[in-house]
Amino acid sequence: MEDLLASVDHIKLRNYLFNNRSYDPTVRPIYDSKTITELELQFFLSQVLNVDERLQTLKMNVWLTIRWKDEFLLWDPADFNGISNFKISKDKVWMPDIWLYQNADNKYEDFTINSQCLVQHYGEVLWAAPVIIKSHCKMDVWNFPFDRQTCNVTFGPWLHNSSELSVNGTGSSSFFEGDTEWQLWDLTTHNYKYSIQYYPDYPFEYFSKVDYVVYLKRLPTYYVFYLIMPCTLIAAITLLGFFLPVESGEKIGLGITVLLSLTVYLLLLSETLPPMKNNVPILGQYYAAVMVLVSLSLAMSVAVLNLHFRGPDSPPVPPWMRRFMLGKVARFVMIRQVSKNKESRKGYRKGYLKDNKLEFLPMMDLTDCDVHRVNGLPLQARRLAHHSPKQKFRRKQIQSNNSQVNANIKTVDENVYFLRELLHEVKDVKEMLERQKTDEEYGSEWKQVALVVDRVFLFLYVVGSLATSLIILFQVDYDSGPSPLEIQYALENG
Repeated sequence: MEDLLASVDHIKLRNYLFNNRSYDPTVRPIYDSKTITELELQFFLSQVLNVDERLQTLKMNVWLTIRWKDEFLLWDPADFNGISNFKISKDKVWMPDIWLYQNADNKYEDFTINSQCLVQHYGEVLWAAPVIIKSHCKMDVWNFPFDRQTCNVTFGPWLHNSSELSVNGTGSSSFFEGDTEWQLWDLTTHNYKYSIQYYPDYPFEYFSKVDYVVYLKRLPTYYVFYLIMPCTLIAAITLLGFFLPVESGEKIGLGITVLLSLTVYLLLLSETLPPMKNNVPILGQYYAAVMVLVSLSLAMSVAVLNLHFRGPDSPPVPPWMRRFMLGKVARFVMIRQVSKNKESRKGYRKGYLKDNKLEFLPMMDLTDCDVHRVNGLPLQARRLAHHSPKQKFRRKQIQSNNSQVNANIKTVDENVYFLRELLHEVKDVKEMLERQKTDEEYGSEWKQVALVVDRVFLFLYVVGSLATSLIILFQVDYDSGPSPLEIQYALENG
């Protein structure tokens, strides 16, 4: 690294420090073995690159600075033309074995590689470089997307215990650049100079470490727009199913479509969030509650369809149901136009049809053929014989024409038989129309009951949706800062 030494004085200084004095970068730079090397670690958070909730990792761009005292790198600037410091590759000097304990990268890499150090004449060595680190972070997504995450980033030596190396850390968030999803709420530092760690390779040894606690608050605008708002609109669309006419046949289809849409969004949510051991994220609870409501609306639609399409063999609406559903409940759900068919059914049970103005007159003369004969003569001829002024003449005339009349008797009897059969057919038609009208009246009443029940289900669905939304909203924690319990949790799980 001759290019780092800009003059002959630098070469002279290097020979003095590293060649003449046999400097060994693998030995801790102290004269007394009981001396503890004090390390000052500075942590500046610059960017939050990625927060993976499912893998529970935090990727950050940080600026790290490490200072320590090297007792072997001392000189008088006056002896070297006023040179008070110089820069040298970190491989030439002793470096502390500082590691990131929560490393989540593919492998442990020395983040000090290919970097330089600044050495002061009074023995202070400064190492500083930008570093991208990826650490594990226990994610609590119960309050997603209004959640706050508390992540621990711990640095410390791996081989040097507290009797050899002591780390004192400081941190700052003043250089943090804003993120589109996360807001840095706070950054705290906790030093553990004599923390006992039960490492299997060094049992009951004290090690020094520094713990940086990063408090992040999620900006929920993105998820509100792409996850919460679609779910709310889909739940609102379910209300339209109650206003669809039953005859359209689309009530069940709309409910199933809404349920499938919610299932797709729930799958997207499950791919984003990690599985939680004991709790379900509040957004997942909202999706599940909406899916339950939509499923109940489907069951309600099936019940309404069952009431609306009652078959011809269905019994009439019970009187108590007519009084309760078509009376009190109908007024309560603001359905005023409910027809009363009780009086109309009484009218149709009379012996005539009012619509066609058809009345059945007494037709006793057509019920029996023998009534048309009196003393061997037709009834018409007998009546004429008694009421005509020329009775004898007419009687003779009738007797003379008796043979002709007898010939027509057969024709008259056939006509009477035809009229009698026609009467029976008309009566059958009349009874069929009455039955059909009665079935239509029963069906109309059941349709009115179905309409009232559908409106009741609509009110129940609205109340259930509002109650679900309020319960979810009251569970959301909108506090913008870390609570004392979160800080204590972070320290205990650091």
